[in-house]
Amino acid sequence: MKYLRRSTSIYLLAPLFLVLLSSCDNSFNSHVSREDTTILITDISIVNLSDNEVIPPKDILITGDKITEIAEPGSISQAGTDTLISGEGLFIIPGLIDVHAHIGNGGIGHQTAKDREEAMSQFVHYGVTSIFVPGGGGGNDHYLSEWKSRCSSAELLCPEVYGSGALITAPGSHPIATIWNFTGEIHEDILYQRGAVAIDNNTHIDSLIQSKVNLGVDGIKIIIEDWAGEVPRLSNELIDRVVQASHNHGLRVFAHVSMPNHIADAIAYGVDGIMHSVEDRIPDTTLIEMAQRETYFVATLSLYDGFIDRALGSNEEEKYAIAGVAQSALTSLKDFHFSPFRSEEEALEVKDIINENLHRASEIGVPLALGTDVNNPSVFPGYSVHEEMALMVEAGLSPATALEAATTGGATFLGEDHILGRIESGYEADLLILKSNPLENILHTRTLHLVILNGNIVEDVVSH
Repeated sequence: MKYLRRSTSIYLLAPLFLVLLSSCDNSFNSHVSREDTTILITDISIVNLSDNEVIPPKDILITGDKITEIAEPGSISQAGTDTLISGEGLFIIPGLIDVHAHIGNGGIGHQTAKDREEAMSQFVHYGVTSIFVPGGGGGNDHYLSEWKSRCSSAELLCPEVYGSGALITAPGSHPIATIWNFTGEIHEDILYQRGAVAIDNNTHIDSLIQSKVNLGVDGIKIIIEDWAGEVPRLSNELIDRVVQASHNHGLRVFAHVSMPNHIADAIAYGVDGIMHSVEDRIPDTTLIEMAQRETYFVATLSLYDGFIDRALGSNEEEKYAIAGVAQSALTSLKDFHFSPFRSEEEALEVKDIINENLHRASEIGVPLALGTDVNNPSVFPGYSVHEEMALMVEAGLSPATALEAATTGGATFLGEDHILGRIESGYEADLLILKSNPLENILHTRTLHLVILNGNIVEDVVSH
């Protein structure tokens, strides 16, 4: 099925300004090394996602910011331990990862620097310990570098920050003409402030990628989007050049798409991940090729769900969202009725298509990572990861598969699977302790007892 409107996805109504980051009074030692500090968690049941089972209780020792030992109960000495946590009757999983998270509260209208700082802490309070910021909305290379610096200090409570810096698109393409409504020739500085770089055949691609490397980006995001022929898009030649230059610098490339042919072009030229599902059926041949090439699929069901809710005339009523989402964000959406869908029937039909695409991708063996497109309307930091997992299960995936996408899948997507996404000795101590087993019911990820972020205990969590 083809609709006149394309790309219900990224940046709809996203803030179009670069926020000047300010200092914050409340400090949190979230990423400062604590080599002499130890935490011992006793008798905790470990949720083994790869085998879809719960491992009988173990003791877990954390030294500084790393898991240093996992052993049978009682076999690790408690002498000299700084913090002792009883895990009896509780469950532990890796920290959650959102690989498509713009920095903002998910409401509409102007957001201040304080709003974005609070959004960062909101991720953590919901158990999200790592995010990937994919450009746009002011998210250029310098913006990303500043957030990384602030979040690696004792200044703010925030997840580990990864990102692409400014996204790479074609002149006059998405989101330049489609969302920002720019026409004609636009100065590159204006686009950069908005979080985008427009390239053409004269662009020195290697120099562009090198400059991004110098500012510490962790991946490259490209836009393959023509709004059903209404705007220009990156040529296959430019896709190839960007991918090759990025890979030469050790950077993965992720592509925003909205149509099956965009996906086919992306994987043909070696793109490492696909951002967003699409509103048409993805051919099995395309999904098979994604599986063979190990091209990651990030469906962002939460993004679509927000606009489907608008088409159905409903506002956020989930108690777990209301408990932790900024009231200003919820209030801003009360009278927000925009939806890209023209009817309830169309919205529900799209829901069926994107669910079926994800289910088939999983069955065929396409690797999955969880991303939500935070800061689109009704896509709230932290909460949306729990919502995304529930939507994935609704689409036919098992709770274990959804959880894998949110942990090990996200870590591999980021190229950080050697330190993130698992409960193993030597891995970063980003952990969630839950009151109930999430393999039995995906909603049990909402029974947070506490969060351990980089070896620091966060007790102020949002729990169902």
